[in-house]
Amino acid sequence: MKNFLAAAAMAALLPMATAHAGELITNGTFDDGFAGFYSDYNIALTHNLIPEGAYDVITDPNADHNLFSSFSDHTPGADTGLMMVVNGSPDADAVIWGEGTNANPLYGRAGVAYKFSFYLADVYPSSPANLNLWINGVKLTGGQGGLFQAAGGNANLGVWQHFTYSG
Repeated sequence: MKNFLAAAAMAALLPMATAHAGELITNGTFDDGFAGFYSDYNIALTHNLIPEGAYDVITDPNADHNLFSSFSDHTPGADTGLMMVVNGSPDADAVIWGEGTNANPLYGRAGVAYKFSFYLADVYPSSPANLNLWINGVKLTGGQGGLFQAAGGNANLGVWQHFTYSG
């Protein structure tokens, strides 16, 4: 199955220890723009998500693509209202968002279960987001699985959907 993220807006990528809550992600609400994460997608510095395989950090998806819905970020508080907006890649395993590198890995405490939580909102009705979750270079499958699909259709445009993986 080809997992193709046609368009999604993402924000608040928050892994939290179930035994001891603590933020491990840098810039999970995208308040610092493009800082603190990496992507295989191209940055749309001119706020144009054409062609596919590009992303931007912006306050309104429609400002990046005239076919995308217009809506705002969902994160509460005094944040900047920024979100990551993505026009999917034809490469099924292209990394949309990642943190940590071989030289500087993102580690939690040994023996502690963590919850990885994020939000998606579709920006185009006929192409809902399909995301695979990878942890430490391993694609999660089976059981609770690592495939997350946002509900598509006109009724779900701009509706933030919450997804969680525990492990």
